[in-house]
Amino acid sequence: MSTTTKLLTLLLTAATIILSIGCEDNEQPVNNGAVSISLERNNIVVGGEGSDLMIPYTVTNPQAGVSVVAECEESWVTNIVVYDKIISCTILPSDVRELRTARIKLTYPNSNAGASIFIEQEEMILDRIAITTGNLTHNCCDLIFTPVDSGLRYVSNIIAIEYFTSSGISDEQTFIDEELKYMTTVAQSMNITLEEYLTKAGLLSTGSITKYCSNLVPGSKYVVYAYGLDIDGNEYTMTVPIHHIVLSMPMPELHDISFAVNATDTGEQMRFNITPDSWDGYYTVQVVSPGSIYYVEPGEQIPSTVVKALNTTFFTQARTAMAQGIDAESYMEKHCYRGKSHVNVAVESGLRYMMVIFAVKSDDGLVPVMYSMPQIQYFSK
Repeated sequence: MSTTTKLLTLLLTAATIILSIGCEDNEQPVNNGAVSISLERNNIVVGGEGSDLMIPYTVTNPQAGVSVVAECEESWVTNIVVYDKIISCTILPSDVRELRTARIKLTYPNSNAGASIFIEQEEMILDRIAITTGNLTHNCCDLIFTPVDSGLRYVSNIIAIEYFTSSGISDEQTFIDEELKYMTTVAQSMNITLEEYLTKAGLLSTGSITKYCSNLVPGSKYVVYAYGLDIDGNEYTMTVPIHHIVLSMPMPELHDISFAVNATDTGEQMRFNITPDSWDGYYTVQVVSPGSIYYVEPGEQIPSTVVKALNTTFFTQARTAMAQGIDAESYMEKHCYRGKSHVNVAVESGLRYMMVIFAVKSDDGLVPVMYSMPQIQYFSK
């Protein structure tokens, strides 16, 4: 045999051995031949609007003619289809106001192989009723409600955010149930149905509407809300969940107005002579005892929270009085001061009191509000 022939025979033999070894490696089962399912990702977060998902997977040591089985108990996970190396499904839009979870369970027939895909869906998208604001001032605002469906009947309203802390109501369904229960009671006292009351009160509407709200508390927060309602007399069903925004009312612009104050001890009382500087409108005088939430220690700057609280107290007292029939001018004339005034205050000896003076003003007959930065004077007897 020639040298060339021997070399060719060795090369062919080596190639045969290499190919043989390669074929044997490809056919060698992994993990002792056990079937297993692995996922590229098994935790998926989906938005409230829903989505179509494509989830890659791999089967190790697959069996001929056998496919992965995918199942889910949640009805909002639909159209589950198993393809070669891909699982597809559809996540329906959420109809709940909280995060929800689902599990797609993967199994492989005639084996112990399995895996799970966990899906988290964010709360529902609220886009059936748009709520916006316009012409916002410190105590007035236009509230604009625009439903997507012009034929939708819905309730719209505004409520102080403090209601939720004082009532202890924390979920929307309880809030709506309590609201309609109260309104039903009011309607019964008027010998009309709930539907008639909601209509008369301007709370039940269809189509886009604009509500003008006045005498809102400056510096306070409100919840503006709307929800769909199918109602017939006193029977109702909520058709669209509650949509809401939080409305923050600004404080009025506070001007720099000073007051000259002279005090005289008259024995049982302190007499204060107060003269405003360049202000011919009304002003209020309040005496604050040590320990009060409104009290500011001498030398400290008055906090914005105290300014807001002083305004809120004055505003709510004036609004309560006006709700009983008195107009803004009459209220200020009776409870406030104007021009040079004399104020007598009964105080205890040994205590340092704080006197607060600020200008007030009513715009177009609305509830008067704080008009100047509070001026603080300290005195003791």
